[in-house]
Amino acid sequence: MLLLSKSTGSKFENVIDDLISQVELRLGDLAEKYAESVQGKRVNYYMVHWLSHLSIMSFVHALTHFEDEREALKYMKPAMEHLIAGWRNFMLEDVEV
Repeated sequence: MLLLSKSTGSKFENVIDDLISQVELRLGDLAEKYAESVQGKRVNYYMVHWLSHLSIMSFVHALTHFEDEREALKYMKPAMEHLIAGWRNFMLEDVEV
């Protein structure tokens, strides 16, 4: 919790941005593999970036708003379903001809 709310000025100040960057790299790799299997599509790197932010911030929200693990998990299940649908629907875009 300290990393999320009291890290300003410390070496951990950018930990959330660092996590987002790591997710963006991995999600970008996944998107590239996915694009290879879908004819006429290419990776939408802006959406990969945006979805990476949403992914991490969903977990940050759960960590900062729920003390009870069951309540957090109840929230995270539909949040993850929403994120996965977003990944599938928006990480690729049509190849312009």
